[in-house]
Order: sequence, then C-alpha cells, then structure tokens
Amino acid sequence: MTHGAVVFDIDGVLVDSSQRYNHCQSISKSKREFWQCFFNCSLLHMDKPNEVFIRLARAFKDLGWRVVVITGRVEAMRDCTIGELCQFGIPFDEVIMRGNGDFRKSGEYKRDVVRGLGGFYGRVIAYDDDPSVVSTLKGLGVVVVPASLFALQKYLASNQPAWLNLTSEPSSTMTSRAL
Repeated sequence: MTHGAVVFDIDGVLVDSSQRYNHCQSISKSKREFWQCFFNCSLLHMDKPNEVFIRLARAFKDLGWRVVVITGRVEAMRDCTIGELCQFGIPFDEVIMRGNGDFRKSGEYKRDVVRGLGGFYGRVIAYDDDPSVVSTLKGLGVVVVPASLFALQKYLASNQPAWLNLTSEPSSTMTSRAL
C-alpha cells in the first residue's frame, strides 16, 4: 500500500554537491558557463552522499511511500544521475529531471511537477534546500521540510514529528495520522 509520495531534491539534499558548485563558481565567468560546468557529468565525482537524507528516503520507502526524486539537473544528465543515485545507495521509484531547454525558475518547474504528483499520489511531502521552492510548494499545501541540515535540525527541534524518528518503529496509528 502506498501512503503517498515523498519528494527529494538531489543537489544540496540527497547529495552534497558543494565541492562541484564551488569549483564551477571559481572557474566560470558567466551564469551560462556556471550551469554548463555544474551540469557536467564528468564532475559528479566531486559529490558526496548526504547520509541524513538518504536515511530518510530509506525510512519512507520502508514505510510504503513512493520515493520521487525531482531535480533541476537537465535530462541530458539522466544516465550519470541514475548512476550516482545507485552508487550512493539512494532508493527511488521515479526520477524527474528538467527538460534540456527548460529555463524556468526552480520553484515554477517543481511546482508544476509536484501538482501532477499530488493528483496521482494524493499526499506529497517534499524535502528541498531552495527557499523559493520551499515557499512555492507550501503554497500548494504540500508539507515541505527545508532540507539544509541546519534547517532540518531546527525543524525537528521545534516540531518533533514522531514519524521522522528513525531509531524506532512508529505505531501504525501514528503513521497513518502523521503521514
């Protein structure tokens, strides 16, 4: 039984891409050069798995949620992106990537994708590190957790959602009510 869909962004959430980001920022003279560099598959070796969010994805998967990865990475990166997710042991049921010619802002792109998911899965929970995406998705009524580690720690400290406790099994009553 599927409870709904949990959405994870890749860069900055499931994957620490800060080394690749900083490298591209240091060598690029324009925004266009930056994105060409950042969306270069040969630089994915700079990325590291973000274990906190990978554990969350596994926990949701174990609870029967569909794990949907929505990324701003372009479709041309699909093969290397799937390879990276597999290499880092990241579970997923679906990977949705931005079209190669899609230059919409991230919030607009992800809003449109998540609207479609809501119609298909019903309930959607999202983890994203971009404040504009977080704000846009909240506007749709989606439960959104700001996904920087600092924001996640702050969120957990203030909200203490029992369903995110990864050290014990949630009760079925709590799971159905909270999720």
